[in-house]
Amino acid sequence: MQKQLLIVGIDPGTTTGIAILDTSRMVLATSSIRGLDFGTLIKEIIPYGNVLAVGTDKKVVPHLIARFAAKTGSKIFSPKDDLTKSEKQELIKEYPAKGHEADALAAALFAYYELKPILDKIGIFLEKERKNYLFADVTKLVVLKGIAIKNAIDLIEQPKSEVERIVRKSKEGHSEEKEIKPLRPFILEHKKTEGKELKEKIKELNQFLANLGNRIVIKKLNNLSYDEILKKSYLNIKEGDILLVSDASISDKDAINFLKDKVSIIVCRKKINSELPFVTIDSKKLNIIEIDDFAAIDQKELEKVRESSSVLMKIIAEYKKKRLK
Repeated sequence: MQKQLLIVGIDPGTTTGIAILDTSRMVLATSSIRGLDFGTLIKEIIPYGNVLAVGTDKKVVPHLIARFAAKTGSKIFSPKDDLTKSEKQELIKEYPAKGHEADALAAALFAYYELKPILDKIGIFLEKERKNYLFADVTKLVVLKGIAIKNAIDLIEQPKSEVERIVRKSKEGHSEEKEIKPLRPFILEHKKTEGKELKEKIKELNQFLANLGNRIVIKKLNNLSYDEILKKSYLNIKEGDILLVSDASISDKDAINFLKDKVSIIVCRKKINSELPFVTIDSKKLNIIEIDDFAAIDQKELEKVRESSSVLMKIIAEYKKKRLK
């Protein structure tokens, strides 16, 4: 399954600030962690998707960010001069972040706005060609490999058998240069990652399955828009499903109507103010393990949190009823 692309901002220090955006500028997570080691930094970010870019608010790229980019294969975005306090405040004016999280968010948004022209260009091109489903793959090739949009599409759509034939011939030293040249970036990437990615994916899946125990599997959405539901149609959301939603404050009527007869519980990463026809549970109250578009939560833990949420909802409903009298 295709993981979403991430734009990450990191504010290194004794306390490290982290901000994670998707390519539409939606904030997926922010945090600040004291004494954060490099391994934990990676583990905090990777579950959200594949890192496309990492931003810093410093002219000179800090060592931690350079190391992070090397580890994740992402592109670094740094300003020509250190971002001033007023510049950072302007970047994050729509968001309530403070302290290290604010600096990390400013760095992530700086990277986003640097990338935005090419992201928009890719989006418009794919929309015209009716190939929006190629956005993540095309964006990785364009941003990380410097390949033109049309060439990136050609590489991705190259019949698998043809790519494998050329890769095999290149390994054997029999391919002609004119045949290899347009595919060279893809061939090099193919050779380096095909085995590694498969092994990593199998390892992740085995770890996920091994840790299920008494947990129940739930499905993940970025938000509660109908576009998101269509995009994740392969999840086959059905009656009785529980959802883990990154930002439930983004919703529309069509999505709510589709979900209300199927889903009763939504686990939310981000606090929401609007009333939804679901039992909503703060993800921080649950121990969650994740892989790609799925997560797993302990059944007993869920029941306990759901009961307390239901009681609270009844109290609020009774209070509102009394005030109306």
